Amino acid sequence: MNILVVGSGGREHAMVWKLAQSPRKPTLYCAPGNAGIESLATCVPVKADDIAGLKTIVQSEKIDLTVVGPEAPLALGIVDEFRKSKLKIFGPTKGAARIEASKVFSKEIMNSAKILTARAQSFDRVASALAYLDQHEIPVVVKADGLAQGKGVVVATTREEAEQAVRDSMEHAVFGQAGQRVLIEQFLDGEELTIMAFTDGRTVVPMLPAQDHKRVGDGDTGPNTGAWAPIVLLRLARWRCASRLATAGPLSRCRSLVSHGLSVSRRLVCRTHDCERDAVRVGVQCEDGGSGNAGRAPVAQDRFAGGDRSCNRTSARPTDGGLA
Repeated sequence: MNILVVGSGGREHAMVWKLAQSPRKPTLYCAPGNAGIESLATCVPVKADDIAGLKTIVQSEKIDLTVVGPEAPLALGIVDEFRKSKLKIFGPTKGAARIEASKVFSKEIMNSAKILTARAQSFDRVASALAYLDQHEIPVVVKADGLAQGKGVVVATTREEAEQAVRDSMEHAVFGQAGQRVLIEQFLDGEELTIMAFTDGRTVVPMLPAQDHKRVGDGDTGPNTGAWAPIVLLRLARWRCASRLATAGPLSRCRSLVSHGLSVSRRLVCRTHDCERDAVRVGVQCEDGGSGNAGRAPVAQDRFAGGDRSCNRTSARPTDGGLA
């Protein structure tokens, strides 16, 4: 079996590493890959957003399955294009990927499905956004609507910082086209819990819960990073909460997307967040028993890790709309 993994980061390295443990012994390719991936797969010099180039590689190398890591090619419609050519690919369609590609769209989905989420308002004009900020409590969260590689969220602790975040995004275009519309959102303080799951639009299969640490400095200080220092094990006291979230939250989002006419075949979100997925993947078995440190596969909604390791408290950013 020939498998192509699309992407070039640590996320894709973790995917290739886990696929290499499959008892099916697949031949692995990665486009474009990186130096670390080269020891596990054949790296192909094709960019992740070059959909035509990726199709050519799949056809010439007789790839049986393509697995997409980054959100950008999914937002561009790689799944739709591959399906037109009868090529097997794992990932959401362009329509379903909007839940990752647009924070405003994600918020609309959550509100329509009555999923508890932070209050928010979207703006495409600087003056309107700044006027809204004048009346908003501080701290406040300012988010670029589009894809910004995990850097598009600012947790502003002063009004001046919030106003600067709006101007940087909308006037100075620090996030390019992704920041032409912003979401100004209520700040939520507490512990962050990430629950990832796979779905075909009917069934939801959750993985182990993880925790994402976004702030770059100790003590939850500084700007948000793309994500770092994930923790998979949660205290046993949090198990029931995680279990409820895993079954109720993703399922209701899945149903909401289906009700909006969006295809969620194979996977609901555009991608699972980098570091959390890497941490969870270490503890997940491959298919029929391939090696994994924790020796558990995500096959039932009650299979969560327990333990004594505490979750660090964070100034948790409100969810930005993935199935996490």
